[in-house]
Amino acid sequence: MKSLNISTRLLQRFAAFPVPLALGSCEEFTGRGVTLAVLDAAFTPHPELTQPENRILAYFDATGENEPLESGFSVGHWHGTMTSVVAAGNGALSDGLYRSLAPDARVVLIKVWGPRGIDEGTVVRGLRWLLDHRELHNIRILTASVRATEAMVSAWDSEADVLLESLVSLGVTVVCAAGNDYRVPTPPANSPSVITVGGVSLAGRHLLPYDSSCYGDTLDGFRKPEIVALASQVAAPILPGSDTAAEAAMLTALANSDCDEVVGLARAAGVLEHLNSPDEILDWVAEQVRERGYLSAHYKSVDGTSFAAPIVASVVAQMLEANPDLHPRQIKQILMQTADRVDGLEVERQGFGLVNPRRAVERALAQPHERPQTHWFHPPRREGEGIVFRHFRPLAERVSLAADFSDWQPLDMTRSPAGLWQLTVPLGPGSYAYKLIVDGEWQQDPNNLQLAADGLGGYNSTFRVGSEID
Repeated sequence: MKSLNISTRLLQRFAAFPVPLALGSCEEFTGRGVTLAVLDAAFTPHPELTQPENRILAYFDATGENEPLESGFSVGHWHGTMTSVVAAGNGALSDGLYRSLAPDARVVLIKVWGPRGIDEGTVVRGLRWLLDHRELHNIRILTASVRATEAMVSAWDSEADVLLESLVSLGVTVVCAAGNDYRVPTPPANSPSVITVGGVSLAGRHLLPYDSSCYGDTLDGFRKPEIVALASQVAAPILPGSDTAAEAAMLTALANSDCDEVVGLARAAGVLEHLNSPDEILDWVAEQVRERGYLSAHYKSVDGTSFAAPIVASVVAQMLEANPDLHPRQIKQILMQTADRVDGLEVERQGFGLVNPRRAVERALAQPHERPQTHWFHPPRREGEGIVFRHFRPLAERVSLAADFSDWQPLDMTRSPAGLWQLTVPLGPGSYAYKLIVDGEWQQDPNNLQLAADGLGGYNSTFRVGSEID
């Protein structure tokens, strides 16, 4: 069981531990100059996004209802409001205490909840709009905490997944919640190039599995999630103007009142008349606050991978502020390589571990400030009768491949005049692991983001060959 570096004094101070303190944030990077899109059910323009200045650049209703952003609120608005604030809120109603890791990021909101709920059609319309408007708003990140379909399908048979792959290829880093019902993630969280985020729970200073977080191998053989983040006791805003907001305000007022005032205030608020003494009333208030997870009149504690995903998206915003030239595949690889392994949690459930914001930003700063040649970012794939491996390394003198299917003996790759090394190997269905050997140095394949521990403190690149042509 892994413990976070949280002091007992701080634990006693906070009812829900602020994410920047829990995970260790690079305070000097706040998402300045970065635009982050949130695709979710519906939204309310929350003060954490609009005060002291409005950071909401655009809003799109993908349901066709053309509901204005300022149309009031309903039960459907709470989820998107919470995820957008977890991603980019500035803590305006908590004096900055419950701010996100990217409180200066700009946001674009995409609503996908209509009369029939959320379905793949509305998600697809939202993604198409994002493809058409990403350059206009300079959108570099998308976070999505919705499910386009309940079915477990191939990413190549899902229109939503195909659109997500296009977004990644065009420079948009996509972060998706794994889901909360134990199953293998489904679209959009099954898409190969997205960063799928599972959850862990914070119990005191200890990390535990978030019980219902989804995980497993997708139909295409990709293991999800890649990383995990906090999915319990996350501070999120209460929907302004809702019954929940009124109840939280009432309970907060009672909890903060003097003993000689509490009975009168309780009667005015309609608290049960059989509670006659201040102690009885305050005990009742404490019980209500605990049951409902209220942190103040404006915030409550929430659970779910829906909130783990925007936490990771806010880390990505910090990384892009630090190094705007990072490509989504570089970002994904950095997040996996800098994550912390959670002791006692199965590898299948945590991927590469708990996101480490400070280490990820430091690694982003150290990356070359030049955009990679994205054409070469792809894993081994079937072409004709064999699986083709490619590696672009113009200055290398020799590149080989060693794999479990070669008993880890090097197989030399051939070089094209342009410096593209290539090898074709006939392979049957199955899962395989390999490494590249570049001028004598063993390394992972930078074009393949699917990794597995090699038992020596490092990682092998992995891939899967299906029974049919890939």
